[in-house]
Amino acid sequence: MGEKVTADPVLREKLAAANGHPIELCDEAGRVLGYALTPEQHHRLLFDWVKAQHTDEELERLYESAQPGRYTMDDVLRLFGVAR
Repeated sequence: MGEKVTADPVLREKLAAANGHPIELCDEAGRVLGYALTPEQHHRLLFDWVKAQHTDEELERLYESAQPGRYTMDDVLRLFGVAR
């Protein structure tokens, strides 16, 4: 990751009010500066992006080469809450 920005109490309250939904962070003119996601949403987006780049078979091979015999692809998908 990059640098961190500390949210002041007002911003933390607004983020909490979003109830875990992603929200746009905008400047005074309404231009989007970025998006606030929960850590789970961020992991899910990264996981979905990786899945879009590779077949299940490729991911299985890559994973097994890094952690031989520890988890199957189904185990990994279950850990991330992805049903197959």
